[in-house]
Amino acid sequence: MAPQAITNAATCLEFPVAVALAQLVPRLPTGPAWWYEIKLDGHRMVLWRTAEGLRLQARSGRDVTA
Repeated sequence: MAPQAITNAATCLEFPVAVALAQLVPRLPTGPAWWYEIKLDGHRMVLWRTAEGLRLQARSGRDVTA
């Protein structure tokens, strides 16, 4: 499925955002309403694409755009 463009400015997130933290569970949830990711070693970031370029936020909320 192709990504859809956001057409309503009210739905855009403002920097910084509170991020969801990983939670250890015995089994992955199932069903169409659940989304999850496998956490591998590395950094967890939130990325914004703006008219000026990209902006990165670390899990701590710190701006880590280079």
